Amino acid sequence: MPYFDFYLVPVPIENKTAYEELAHISAQVLREYGAVRVVQGWLDPIGPGAST
Repeated sequence: MPYFDFYLVPVPIENKTAYEELAHISAQVLREYGAVRVVQGWLDPIGPGAST
């Protein structure tokens, strides 16, 4: 039976690099505890539907 876990974290653009470093460490820990895949997604600030 598949299991999915999902969460949103608002990250200011100026903190994106620091968040990505933390996310990389967190992904390693999650894999140690059985996660098969860890995926990140970022809003495209100039894409369709983005506020300017």
